[in-house]
Amino acid sequence: KDRLSKVRQQEAGNLEERRSSVTSTFTDVSDAASIRRLRFLDAPTSDSDSYSVVTQINNYYKGVAENKEVTRLAGMLSTCINSTKKEVTTALEQFKKYHHIWKVERDEALQEFMQTRPSLSEFEAQIFYYNQLADEIMAQVEFVNVGAIAIYTEPLKLSLTTETKAWMQHYGKYCNIKYRTEMDNIFTFIEELTKRLSRPIKDLDDIRIAMGALKEIREKQIEIDMSIGPIEESYALLSKHELLHAREEAEKVDTLRYSWERLLQQAMEVQDHLISLQPNFRGGLISNVK
Repeated sequence: KDRLSKVRQQEAGNLEERRSSVTSTFTDVSDAASIRRLRFLDAPTSDSDSYSVVTQINNYYKGVAENKEVTRLAGMLSTCINSTKKEVTTALEQFKKYHHIWKVERDEALQEFMQTRPSLSEFEAQIFYYNQLADEIMAQVEFVNVGAIAIYTEPLKLSLTTETKAWMQHYGKYCNIKYRTEMDNIFTFIEELTKRLSRPIKDLDDIRIAMGALKEIREKQIEIDMSIGPIEESYALLSKHELLHAREEAEKVDTLRYSWERLLQQAMEVQDHLISLQPNFRGGLISNVK
């Protein structure tokens, strides 16, 4: 028994030595492989410089990409998405009717519109159209279910309403330019005629200047009377839809009708004054002729 026990102890010792040898061998191989993965970053500039080394990071992309289970799941996901492509396209068809909002060039469209010499009602119709269009867009559903996919429409609706507001701003801008120009022309006319009618009448030249001013007022009266209303309504329209215009213009348009009526009153007073002066100037003229 003692001999058998010694034999077994000897065999166990030999087995442990073989295991240690194998472990040492694999350790050496592993260390050698690790050393091969090291790379030098900075070359030394002198003999005293040392090398900087980093361990290359392992890349698992190839292993993951070639994994059969991953490949199978990716194929299933692709099939699911492709199967709902037609349904997604159909669900988005409801927004296709708004394509003109972003496809049409605004500046070119407005230039063509202005060439038709539009009236205030035409400006109002366009602004009202895009305002209604914005309300219609915001009334669309918040999301569309397509199988397991939910398409949220809020970002799209926000973009579309932003475009419609830009259209409204452009029509408001051109409307403001047109009627502001007309208002400025009327004010220029009023200021010029007011100065001419305010000139004291001392001789025949003054009478001729005053009568010329009265004639111009009579010729422009119908045109200006018909222009003041649309000018006032245009600024009311811009304010209603919160389209930008200068505050000074709004204050100026409030005085337009009053300034025009004051000029007409002044013209009537000058005309009455000329009638009262007529006998005196007629007598002087007859005397000078004789």
